[in-house]
Amino acid sequence: MADYDVIVIGLGGVGSAAAFHLARRGRKVLGLEQHTLGHRLGSSHGETRVIRKAYFEHPDYVPLLHRSYELWDELATLAGVELFHRAGVLLVGRPDGEVISGSLESARRHGIEVESLDPGQSRQRFPGFRVPDDQIGLLEPNAGFLRVEQCVLAHCAAARGLGADLRDGTVVEKFEFCPDHVRITIDGTTHAAPAAVLCSGAWTAGLWPDSPVRLEVRRKVSGWFPISETSEQDWRRVPAYLFEQPEGIFYGLPSQDGRTVKVAEHTGGRVVANPDREDRSVLPEELDSVGQFLSRSLPDIGTSPERTSCCFYTMSPDQHFCIGRIANFEHVIGVAGLSGHGFKFTSVLGEIASELLIDGQAKLPAAFLKWERFGMI
Repeated sequence: MADYDVIVIGLGGVGSAAAFHLARRGRKVLGLEQHTLGHRLGSSHGETRVIRKAYFEHPDYVPLLHRSYELWDELATLAGVELFHRAGVLLVGRPDGEVISGSLESARRHGIEVESLDPGQSRQRFPGFRVPDDQIGLLEPNAGFLRVEQCVLAHCAAARGLGADLRDGTVVEKFEFCPDHVRITIDGTTHAAPAAVLCSGAWTAGLWPDSPVRLEVRRKVSGWFPISETSEQDWRRVPAYLFEQPEGIFYGLPSQDGRTVKVAEHTGGRVVANPDREDRSVLPEELDSVGQFLSRSLPDIGTSPERTSCCFYTMSPDQHFCIGRIANFEHVIGVAGLSGHGFKFTSVLGEIASELLIDGQAKLPAAFLKWERFGMI
């Protein structure tokens, strides 16, 4: 292992991007993934992910999103495949709700193009949506969705093209912090390397059990629901959509097959004690809230899914990402706690991780995401 400059542990959304950016900076990279590349057992799967800039979660994310858009387009050109579909994103909610008010604030502060729609305009433009009279629509035309598994595989292919050694089906049995290197154990053998990037998602606590930051893993389910044959809405041409309702926040994507649409609840989710022991089959009652949302807001869509998927949200205590050195080790960068809204950022988070490791600081203003905000030293 001494032949490598840095080990990247976990090759999902962030890890695959970090491996690529490190290799692009000339580092000899070993990337380790316990499952297959682009697997469906963690967080970076489910065909599609929403990407948007008018960010209600916090305006400080927007500079990262500007760069993320650029990086996704660069990766698509490199891979020769369309990864980012600019279908637009429609947000629906009360004007004084978190989603609409926060998105308008980010748009105002950063000059992002958005269009406000009153309830009647929303229903006229998108007849498949039922927008209540006390709610408005906010359309961001330059937003859209990413092809999630293709993004991960494209980063892996690009990293390998630059000489990175990426190994799947390789479990890191132990990860040890040392003053000037790290030690990992794989296949019962311990190896050392000068530096590491830890991007293990729901498995972070298993590799860093004494972390002072409590990361909570939540189980999240999605369904692909049938489109009514009598629907007047072309569900392949709608924007991605997110509804903030009294019952929770729900989102969906344009139809990819012309027969079904993917819809899920962003809020809620049962806490997972051990991701390796979690049964990923989806029970019908887990999608009850989504079915009720569909009946109220997307009546052209059936409430019994044709297929389902289970993934994990790894939540930080404040639901903002964690990226930076961990503990007192300048040569170990950790990225975790993406809290269910992070995949769109994975291209730029991988770049930031490489900058922190190589340069000691990031070019973009990402200090608000440091682990140290929780008091760790």
